[in-house]
Amino acid sequence: MVASGSLLDRPFGRVLATIAQRRFSGELTVSAGGQRGSIVFQDGYVVAATGSHPADSAVKVALGAGLANPTQANAMLRALQDGRDEFEVVAEVARLSPDHVLRLRRRVVANRAMRLFGLTEGDLVVDDVATTAAAPDMVPIDPRVILYQGALAHLDEPRINAELATLGDAFRLRDGVRDGLDAFGFGDAEQPVLDALAAHAVTPPALAQAAPEVEARVSAAVLYALAMWGYAEPAATEARPSAAIAAAVMTG
Repeated sequence: MVASGSLLDRPFGRVLATIAQRRFSGELTVSAGGQRGSIVFQDGYVVAATGSHPADSAVKVALGAGLANPTQANAMLRALQDGRDEFEVVAEVARLSPDHVLRLRRRVVANRAMRLFGLTEGDLVVDDVATTAAAPDMVPIDPRVILYQGALAHLDEPRINAELATLGDAFRLRDGVRDGLDAFGFGDAEQPVLDALAAHAVTPPALAQAAPEVEARVSAAVLYALAMWGYAEPAATEARPSAAIAAAVMTG
């Protein structure tokens, strides 16, 4: 074991970022309220994950992605009762190509890793010996994608704001990080938020007003991911004169 602690010690996004930025190889395990999940890292990248939520099973994900129909899904569930590997069963019943199996595996791993953001109380353990093996053909997932999508899917704005408050009151995009933004999976929809953060320091509640064309929850998740990774840094907001003071200055 390398380290242990509580989910209450620091934001989970910061835990994930710290592990990844140290190019850690091993496993992060979280136990909370009867739920248990883990993320396996290889040189800081995500290569495997475990979890018990039904929505994150290979069968459910394949069904949702249109890779299997309900009849096939029922056949898969029956086959899994014998303890077979879930990806092997899905591939066999749905007759998936190796490429489709790989994409399915990466989606399931990402979903299970992201699910850990939704846990609020519990214990975590970091161990440099992983008990969960990564598939030989697994293509590693950039942890920055997990960080952004996990916040977007599983954190509400009040919790995001509370966790950001542990880092600072206002944030702005650090200089020289533009080349690394694509790794988060940002697209055109997030660009107004990035532009606002690059222009000046902004508080989390004010960010939605600075980029009104973007959903507030998306703006909050973008800022969360950037701040936890260290790409958005705490900064003082610019003082803005009141209308009365500005008028007095203008009229002399």
